[in-house]
Amino acid sequence: MRTLIIDDDADQREIVRTLFERGGLGPVTEAPDGPSGLVAAAEIDPDLVVLDIAMPGPSGLDILPDLVQIAPRAQVVVLSNHPRQLHGDDARRRGATGYVEKRVPTRHLLAQILVAAAITETALEVVRADLPADVSSVRFARTLVLDAIGDDADDLLFTLELLVSEVVSNALVHASSAPRIEAQLGPDTVRVAVYDDDPTLPAHRLPDVERPGGRGLHLLDRLATRWGAEPVEDGGKVVWFELDRVIP
Repeated sequence: MRTLIIDDDADQREIVRTLFERGGLGPVTEAPDGPSGLVAAAEIDPDLVVLDIAMPGPSGLDILPDLVQIAPRAQVVVLSNHPRQLHGDDARRRGATGYVEKRVPTRHLLAQILVAAAITETALEVVRADLPADVSSVRFARTLVLDAIGDDADDLLFTLELLVSEVVSNALVHASSAPRIEAQLGPDTVRVAVYDDDPTLPAHRLPDVERPGGRGLHLLDRLATRWGAEPVEDGGKVVWFELDRVIP
């Protein structure tokens, strides 16, 4: 499988190349910017292109249409520091097959790239739902995610239930909008993202021991493997968290 990595970060290129080589996948060609990536694509006719967005000169999004035209057989996967919610739809419109965020743990990165390229399949299930703007959303969101992940994730169920409740509750209380939930349930990692219409990013508050509330971000700090909050293209925001699954 001829693979082309287009990324201005030499360390990132080395990480991806090493993962592919250890997986017995190659040969791998590297390019440090968009123009040289287009030249390399014309020369090697790649099966897979791993493309960064933010690079000196034309961005990955800028060269995507030309890349698809030069290498029409290639599956193009964007690998970016930018959240998928910010550029994912635009990347697909311009010809990308999939989108992976660089924050994915290195041990999962190769599998995520291959899944995004539709080259291989894993037990990755994605569930999404638009939630009503009332307290019933909390129960519905918990049920949606817990039913999807099933009983094989006993080690995660309590933490997952608690964090889903907190993130959805925060969207209802502070954003005053109908939230949307998206959960990616993989063999190694569970990722839950909740979207709302308020662009104001969450901030830590000192919890009041005599009143409920104010503990959501503290729970994310303590219990989530990773979490974050970013603005999204439509003017709202997404708050997400990930839990690594314990593999016996």
